[in-house]
Amino acid sequence: MDEFCKAVADGDISSMNAFMDEDDFDIDAKDGAGLAALHHAAMAGEAAGGSLLVECSADVNVVGNTALHEAAASKAQDVAWLIVENGGDQCMKVENNEGKTPLDIATEAGADEEMLAMLQKALDDVS
Repeated sequence: MDEFCKAVADGDISSMNAFMDEDDFDIDAKDGAGLAALHHAAMAGEAAGGSLLVECSADVNVVGNTALHEAAASKAQDVAWLIVENGGDQCMKVENNEGKTPLDIATEAGADEEMLAMLQKALDDVS
């Protein structure tokens, strides 16, 4: 799993495809820290890797510290948008273990106004 997460964070689509072609591959498997590959894409701001994961049905609604929380913390607007637009908009209301939503995290991280507006719109749309 660690090698796959590294490929995701690096945006190495060729390696990602090789891993995903294995019969027993679980796209939502967690690493030793409890993070799925989509979390790694979000933390790295890797839109191409995140997009491929979403296209291959990665779970965008993980409870707790979601990939959207990680994208918000990393100010990775492209990845956050991919998650929101592909069913992860429900994560807008999810509080992490510290009681914070993705919008709270993005605000604290100093995300730009465009990202904050996108997250606010997503929150308004699900409220």
